[in-house]
Amino acid sequence: MKKVLILGAGHVTKPLVDYLVDTCGYQVTMAARTVSKAEK
Repeated sequence: MKKVLILGAGHVTKPLVDYLVDTCGYQVTMAARTVSKAEK
């Protein structure tokens, strides 16, 4: 399984994470300045 690290939680992050997980089967780790943004 490939792993991806995403830095930042901007407006396009959710569609990108959905694509990487659902379509590509990647394991995604995300980092953001605030926990609330990362949780969204």
